[in-house]
Amino acid sequence: MMYAIKIVECPDGSQNESCGKFLMDCDFEAREGRGEIGVCENIFDAMHFDSLLHAVSYWRTQSTTVPRRPTDGKPNRPLTAYSVKFEKV
Repeated sequence: MMYAIKIVECPDGSQNESCGKFLMDCDFEAREGRGEIGVCENIFDAMHFDSLLHAVSYWRTQSTTVPRRPTDGKPNRPLTAYSVKFEKV
């Protein structure tokens, strides 16, 4: 079973153009470790993962540029700022 990541809510709780779309790519090192995502509307154009575990692991990827958040020292995982849903493809 393949899975895709769908953006549900943005980091500040807002609903912007990324919300409701699927993750197409992510650069965890962009914007000084804050990350940058690319999204698409079609689930078949999105990134696909072989299992739910792989999808969750990717969502939790830590930046290597800035591995810890300067504000609290916790792991810097840019994608976890988004509320997401893991959908079967």
